[in-house]
Amino acid sequence: MRTLLNQSPTEVNPEEKQQLEEIIDWIPELAADSELKHKDWNEVKQLSTEIKSVFLQTDFSQVDASVVGRYFLLVDKLKQYTGRSETKKFQS
Repeated sequence: MRTLLNQSPTEVNPEEKQQLEEIIDWIPELAADSELKHKDWNEVKQLSTEIKSVFLQTDFSQVDASVVGRYFLLVDKLKQYTGRSETKKFQS
C-alpha cells in the first residue's frame, strides 16, 4: 500500500494494485493454515474483510487521509495475530 501511495496518481501500477488485492484476499487462507484458534481466525477474517473494503474505497488519484489511516490501523490490528501464530510454532 505504501508503494502505491508513494506513486503519483498517473503512475499507479494496476498490476501492483491487483497484487495487493490478491494478498488481502489470501489473508483468511493463510490464517486458516496457521495455528490460530477458531475465535482468532474469525477476527482475522473480519479484519481482512474490512481491509479489503477500505482498499477498494481508496482512490489513488485523490487520496483521503482518513481512508488510508483506517487501512493502516486495520493492518496493525491484524499484525497482532501474526505474533500469536508464530509464538505457538515455537512453543510446540
